[in-house]
Amino acid sequence: MVLDEPTNELDVETLEVLEKKLTEFSGTLIVVSHDREFLDKVVETVLVFEKDRQIRKYAGGYSDWVRRNRELASTDDTNGESRLAVLESVRTRPAARKLTYKLQLELDELPRRIEHLEQQVDELHAQTNDNDFYLQSYAQTQPVLDTLQALEAEMEEAIMRWSELEDMQDTLEHQT
Repeated sequence: MVLDEPTNELDVETLEVLEKKLTEFSGTLIVVSHDREFLDKVVETVLVFEKDRQIRKYAGGYSDWVRRNRELASTDDTNGESRLAVLESVRTRPAARKLTYKLQLELDELPRRIEHLEQQVDELHAQTNDNDFYLQSYAQTQPVLDTLQALEAEMEEAIMRWSELEDMQDTLEHQT
């Protein structure tokens, strides 16, 4: 799996989930990130551009490499900035003031999804509230009850996600 700046625009809770899932991932993971703490938590090896223009591999995370007193290589680019300066300038750009396109699409779709789930739940509640529902066999009632429980859980999850995205959008819009 290749990830390019995976921590950009993530809230703390989502970042923690991402870190946990990546540490549980059993395949090969290549991460490009300026988030040094994140790198320390999820990588076992770092590749570093050294002063002598060589790329070297070191065991451990970013902090492990720093403890070895290594320095980032300087590049001879046209404006004379070092690679570290370029990285720092990217990392310190102003924070986004709105949701990403993907998150905004998700937020826009959630009310329709929640409404659809509510309709399905209401229909199943009406079915289970019928006087004759529980007179049926277990084989007939249990699948309906299982479906109802699953839909209620899915609806609750959708409502929580909608609330989370609304809060995130509100926070971004009111940043100074």
